[in-house]
Amino acid sequence: MNAGTQQRDRVAAIAKTKPREALELAQRIEDPWFRCQALSHAAMHAPDQRSQKSAIDDAFSAANELHEPTVSSPYPPGPSKRLAWQGTCPAFHLLSWPHFDAV
Repeated sequence: MNAGTQQRDRVAAIAKTKPREALELAQRIEDPWFRCQALSHAAMHAPDQRSQKSAIDDAFSAANELHEPTVSSPYPPGPSKRLAWQGTCPAFHLLSWPHFDAV
């Protein structure tokens, strides 16, 4: 298991009980794919709406660092799932993701 996987899994393990620590750890993950996933997970347990929005924005920023799509979807599934969960439309974020044009 690589460092990014371990860090992402750590965020998932502590997000519910230590949401601020989970957000801080997620932001420090070097690999953008794992950072995107970790931030998306941390957003679910963010202590307030401002932190949640910030984590989702950071997750999309991490996705923008990817040079190739890691999945067959034209958008990053983690943050998009969290936006759907909270009832927020992700359209404005999707338009800025570089792999959106691949569809």
